[in-house]
Amino acid sequence: MILQGCDLQMNQKDSVWRLTCMSHGFPTGKCLLLGAGTLGCNVARLLLGWGVETITLVDNGTVSYSNPVRQTLFTFEDSAAAKPKAEAAAFRLKQIFPGVNASGVSLSIPMPGHPVSGVSLDEAVQNAAKIEQLITDHDAVFLLMDTRESRWLPTVICAAQNKMCFTAAVGFDSFVAMRHGVVGKEYSDGLRNVGCYFCNDVVAPTNSTKDRTLDQQCTVRVGEWLPCVSVRNIARNQSMVYRVL
Repeated sequence: MILQGCDLQMNQKDSVWRLTCMSHGFPTGKCLLLGAGTLGCNVARLLLGWGVETITLVDNGTVSYSNPVRQTLFTFEDSAAAKPKAEAAAFRLKQIFPGVNASGVSLSIPMPGHPVSGVSLDEAVQNAAKIEQLITDHDAVFLLMDTRESRWLPTVICAAQNKMCFTAAVGFDSFVAMRHGVVGKEYSDGLRNVGCYFCNDVVAPTNSTKDRTLDQQCTVRVGEWLPCVSVRNIARNQSMVYRVL
């Protein structure tokens, strides 16, 4: 594990030197990935390659039989046992690189357009508090969920806490990869106080999972987009860290 860690650090320093023309260590940032599906698995692997030491994945689903062929951190054994996606992905990251501090959290994100009551209301309040604490404890947040409305609460919390936030979404024939604005900070691209996901899409979030046609379902997508979207978000993250892209 020590040899693997040293080799990984050398590779990271070489990448940083090529980007910045000066050699220095990669910041030990903490990244929160909301969604451990196809995008979550791809982004987690890329962050691992950049030397991010703390990766936390959040998802409320379990691994199904159709997942392992698309979601690179899962195996057939995971689907046969219906393991929680977040925990299974974190376990696989540790198998790839034992030095990473990877953890998985299983919970549902409260969403506009999805009414709750009774016991579900109490659970939703607790989950909202957990999401807020997780965002507080991390340096960057990646929104990699299936639905548009699931991004609303994390977007609001990230804006309130002035956190780096990145959105990735893939449809059947299109995709979105964007970073949210961070108030009061200048970046190499000259942008300041850039809007968030919902500033660019001002339609109020509703239940997008109701009465959807086949081409609107999140599980029906062109697979070639997925690595592209993941790479674009990681590139945006690194450009903010190094201020060079």
